[in-house]
Amino acid sequence: MHKQHLLIGAKILIALSLLIYLLQDANLGDIFQTFRGANIPVLAFAFSLYVIGYLITGFRLHLLISVYGMCVPVKSLIQSFMIATFFNNFLPSTVGGDLSRAYDLWRYCSSKSRAITSILIDRFLGLFALLLFTVVSVLFTKEVIFPESIVYIWVAGGALSSMLIVYLVFFTPGWVVAITSHYSGSFTHPLIDKIKNLLAALYSFRGKRRILFYAMVLSIALQANVVIQYFIVAQAIAIDIPLHAFFIIIPLTIFIMMVPVSINAIGIREGAFVFFFAFYGISNSEAIAYAWIMYAFVLMQGILGAVVFVVRRKNEARVM
Repeated sequence: MHKQHLLIGAKILIALSLLIYLLQDANLGDIFQTFRGANIPVLAFAFSLYVIGYLITGFRLHLLISVYGMCVPVKSLIQSFMIATFFNNFLPSTVGGDLSRAYDLWRYCSSKSRAITSILIDRFLGLFALLLFTVVSVLFTKEVIFPESIVYIWVAGGALSSMLIVYLVFFTPGWVVAITSHYSGSFTHPLIDKIKNLLAALYSFRGKRRILFYAMVLSIALQANVVIQYFIVAQAIAIDIPLHAFFIIIPLTIFIMMVPVSINAIGIREGAFVFFFAFYGISNSEAIAYAWIMYAFVLMQGILGAVVFVVRRKNEARVM
């Protein structure tokens, strides 16, 4: 527990240090001026796109768990995802939200391994779609926002790793199943048993190409919705960056924000937008204002998730 407190303290210190460093080259007056000049109806429209995201996320997980013959209402899956955003805002990482969703699935299917595997594949497909956007953008855009060698190495490595994971999950060779079954069957230990259960849950997706196809279509639609939302917010505060640029900026920013060195990516988010937006002549003040608006969206999502959580607990208490 002491180490955990030290880790959280270190993340808070990093977040504050990054913010202080970034604000040295920004003007608070300009930041608030950007807020005052924002087009509120356009921001409201951008926020409403979360509804589309919730629907796609619910249907994608509903599709994935159908592999196990599970039939959880899409409404319940959407509520679970919204509640997860609440936990993500109050825990140091997004792992808390994923555990919350896995726990909700476990209550329906009574299988921890199936619940965890479904959430992991659901999250991976979303990240894979983001990576696809990056690959396409890097290949077809003529704008270079950092040295080509770094971009190509990073993107190529990520693409190859992701394709390997997709292959191992949905196209697992028979010999891999045979070897893992043979050797895992030779041991009896609680940890080994858990690994065997996870492998069995994972192998359930083997050969499910149709599910992979539709899940990827939903993932691409979901991430396109995310990128478009970011673009609309930029339009609301008169940040003039072309739409196609967001299809490389946003995926890269999201991947950077996943590095667990700060609390809720505070400081990391602002730094990423300052860095990328500078290539389009956007000032540090405007980039930071933009980052804070997007973080406000995240917090409002968390508040909605908290409301859903409280309502669900009350409904469950009535049933009991």
